[in-house]
Amino acid sequence: MTPVELIALEELGSVIADAIKEAKPMSVLIPFLISQLATILLGEDVLPRILGAVERWDEKKIAGAEKRAGVLNELEVIGLKLSESAANLGVELAVQYLKAKAPADANK
Repeated sequence: MTPVELIALEELGSVIADAIKEAKPMSVLIPFLISQLATILLGEDVLPRILGAVERWDEKKIAGAEKRAGVLNELEVIGLKLSESAANLGVELAVQYLKAKAPADANK
């Protein structure tokens, strides 16, 4: 295993242990796994940028397709260079991350 893989494995162990202690394993584990997957597939620091765009567009009272188009456009404007499929994957991962995180945030 590479050092990066070992660190990710250690982090996963820590996240699982914390989630079990709090009796909320899925609400903690799923966002962590999505974050790790996004880092592997899209690159470091890409998911936070996409999350910001998704959160900003989610607040608007417009149709979902318009929100997605707005997010993809914003990603281009901020200079995030992704293929169309990678950008779509990033947006979907961000949406699922926020959905998984919502119950955990509501319980704080």
